[in-house]
This record gives sequence, structure tokens and C-alpha cells, in this order.
Amino acid sequence: MAERDKEHGRARGSAPAAAGGKASRAAAGGKASGVVPPDQQGVLTLAAVPIGRAEDASPRLAAELASATVIAAEDTRRVRWLASSLEITLQARIVSYYDAVETRRAAELIQTLQAGQDVLLVTDAGTPGISDPGYRLVAAAAAAGIRVTALPGPSAVTTALAVSGLPTDRFCFEGFPPRRAGERQRRFAELAQRLGIADAFTEGRSPRQWLEYIYEPTRRALLARDIDAPDFDQFWEAGELVLPTLPWDGGILREFRHNPEAAPLPTPSGKIEIASATIAGFGYPDCPGHPAWLPPVDGAGSAAAARFPLQLIANQPATRLHSQLDFGATSQASKVDGREPVRIHPQDAAARGIGDGDIVRLYNDRGACLAGAVLSDGLRPGVVQLSTGAWYDPDDPAAERPLCVHGNPNVLTSDAGTSRLAQGCTGQLCLVEIERFDGPVPPIKAFDPPPGAR
Repeated sequence: MAERDKEHGRARGSAPAAAGGKASRAAAGGKASGVVPPDQQGVLTLAAVPIGRAEDASPRLAAELASATVIAAEDTRRVRWLASSLEITLQARIVSYYDAVETRRAAELIQTLQAGQDVLLVTDAGTPGISDPGYRLVAAAAAAGIRVTALPGPSAVTTALAVSGLPTDRFCFEGFPPRRAGERQRRFAELAQRLGIADAFTEGRSPRQWLEYIYEPTRRALLARDIDAPDFDQFWEAGELVLPTLPWDGGILREFRHNPEAAPLPTPSGKIEIASATIAGFGYPDCPGHPAWLPPVDGAGSAAAARFPLQLIANQPATRLHSQLDFGATSQASKVDGREPVRIHPQDAAARGIGDGDIVRLYNDRGACLAGAVLSDGLRPGVVQLSTGAWYDPDDPAAERPLCVHGNPNVLTSDAGTSRLAQGCTGQLCLVEIERFDGPVPPIKAFDPPPGAR
């Protein structure tokens, strides 16, 4: 829970003492409460960090990291990796500061600064504010009269320009283009105008005229089939155009019902088959030739349920596609202390002494993983839910029963197929037990480059 509070900018107890004589200006106890006089307010330092190799860090950056009391980081794991690479023990309270939380977190950090604590702002790589989070916090600090300073260092923009061979006496830096299509097209059109190629880029069309141009072939195709099709202005006003589809006529089952002899089904008998002599002939005990109830090996009512009483549902995640972009802001915003959240009913949590936000250990005979508990009465008692897709991060890769510290349920589920014949996936369901994890929480290394990588 302490780590989770840190992520949300709420430190429990007193703030750590600053190293190197860089003491907090806040009152005893270190909590950011109230506003101190202007000459006692904190300083916001924008610290440029290495673009790639940790050894490119300056001695001053190392000193600032070691003495910081509050660090606002685009990726809290990245700053911990950097400190570890520099053999620095961080004493700071570390809070996340990335695009999705920038506005809210900027207001919280201004309160921290006004209470007398210094804040060190770092991004994943390069200089804060340059195509990275930082602008809103700096603007808010300037508006509040808070001192802002910088620790100069690497910047991808000037580094790339210096080695490009392009003229460096003047250049234009645009940063990331707008996300909305219309705004992005206008930005590119402006750049094309500066480069003298506006006509070639826009072909003389505005964004709306491009939409009309794209819509027109569809309208003509509908008219050719004697289907009414509005002009673009009418379509735009209506907001949609429902395209015609062929009516559903029931397919092969409807044809079979009307005339079984003329339209047989694609089965050995040409009929609906409840039992299959072909499947029965395989002699598979786990796949008889007719529908049957087979006692579960790993589920409610099985022998394993006595030791592992909770049914785990490992569904597809809502914050990413399978495991893709697990490192992205959307997926990371759902994590609990950087770990995959596991939903558990309050009744099951209370019976195990688990609180909301606790780091917990899920385990069975196959393996174990750590996750962040999220209490929810949206589940029935006896059921827990842990999404698939967290990048595998074993504490000991050579262990026979690995512990994934990041929360990948693959260490818990079985890779056996539904039967010897079907081979469907059974990886979404299994039995587990959960306990609160009270030991030292292992660091997450899933997104760190492998040893020796540059």
C-alpha cells in the first residue's frame, strides 16, 4: 500500500531525510501541507537524463538524484533503473508524471513546492518539456511564482540535428503532430506551405473537400445500383450513411429445414448429428462421440479445489491488445505499483487479510505471480480475475515453479488443450489461492533492456 500511495502522490508518515544537505523547507514531518512564505518555497528542477546509456549521466545528475526528496518521473521504473545503474540509493518519494496524469499531477506538485519541498522532474530520456511531459508543470510553477531551474544535458532534438549533416544555423522543430486527423492534416499543410510544396501535398483540397472526394465514389456506386444516396452535405448533416446489406436468410440450416434432401448438411449423414461415430472411433477418453459431462480436473468440484479454492478467470485485457503496448500509458495507468491488478471479492479479501492496493501472491502447483489487489463486489465470492498480457518477469528464470513479479497468469494456467481432439484453449481458467505478500517486493524488470544491450 505504501508504494501505491507513492504513485498517487500521497506519502504515509514523514518524508525521507534528504541526502547531501538538501533539506526540505517544509515543517517537521515532511508532509506537503499549507503554503510557506515565497522565500521558503521549493524549487522545481528540470533534469535532463541520458538518451540511451546510463554512463552518459553527468556527476551533477547523479548528485541530484541521490539528494532529491521528491522526484516526478515519466516512468518510475525508468528512473529506478537509472539510479541502480549509477549505484545510487534513492531516498526520494517518487511520483509518476506522464501524459495521462499530467494536468492533475501538476496541481499536486505545485502544492508540494508551495509547502517548501523541492521537486526534481525527469522523463524517460532527454530534457523534460521537449516532446515529453513538463510544459504544464513549468507553466503552473511560473504562474505561481515558484522558482524553476534546469540541469542541462541530453536532448534528442539537438543531438539528431548535430549529426544529421543538415545546416544548423536555423531549424524548425515541430514535435509530435496532433492526434486528431483534421488538426494533423492542417499542421502538415502548414509545414508543406513553409517548404513550398503546399499544392503537391493538399492537391488544392481542404480537409472537408478531401472527405467529399473520398465519399463521392461510394455515392456513385450506390446510385448505379438504384439505391438512394445523399450528396455529401446531406450525409454530413445526417452524421451517418447506413450501407445496404443482404438480408439474412438462415443460411444452410434454413435450406436444410425446407428441403433436407435437396440441401443436406456438410456432415457424414447430411443431417444434424448429436452423436458421431467418427469421433467415437478415435477412442479418446476425454472426447467421447456424444455430448457428456466430464468431471473437471482443475475446477470447482475437483480434488485441487481443497487446496486452491479460488477460481481464476484470466480474461483478455481492456487496456491493451493481448500483451501489446503493455508499457504504454493506458496499460500502465491500470497497474497497482506497476503490477497487473487482480480483482477479488471483499469477502474473499477479508478472509485473507487483504486490503485494496495490497501486493498479493497468487499460486498453485504450476507457479506463482505477484499482483495488486483491487477489491470489487462485481465478482462473485470464490472468483478472482487477472487479465492476460502482463509481460513475463520471473524473479528467478531458472526456477521450476517461477514467480512472475509483474502478474502474468500464464505461470498459473495450464497449456493443455480442451481435449486430444479439439485442442482448444483452456488458458483462461484455473484454480489458485491468494495471500498477502509481506516480504520485500522485487523490482519489475520486464521493460529493462537485457544485460549488455546498448
